[in-house]
This record gives sequence, structure tokens and C-alpha cells, in this order.
Amino acid sequence: MKTSIATADDKRDIKLAIAKIVELGSMSDEQILDLGISPESLVRNRGAIAAGVRASGMQFAA
Repeated sequence: MKTSIATADDKRDIKLAIAKIVELGSMSDEQILDLGISPESLVRNRGAIAAGVRASGMQFAA
């Protein structure tokens, strides 16, 4: 069974991505990578980022 443990860098990346998406709205992968988040971190943490954005109450277009 695979376990996932977020490192300090992962937690920072998740927090940064959520904050910017909530502030600016929907962002492409390229825009998120431009924040300084590595491609590997984005892949690893995509679910946590999405969950954080949903938890923020941000509205999404259908």
C-alpha cells in the first residue's frame, strides 16, 4: 500500500498554489509552475491543491 507524506516543501507548495488560485482564479499548470512549484510537486500535490481550493469555497464555472 502506497502512503503519502507531505514534506515541508510540499506543504509550502500546496499553500502557495491554493492562495494564488483563490486570489487570481483558475490557473494553468504552466502558471502554477511559474510560481516556483516543481513539476513533480504539482503532480504529487494536485489532489491536495484541488481539495484546498474547494474547501476555500471558491466557485467554479460549469
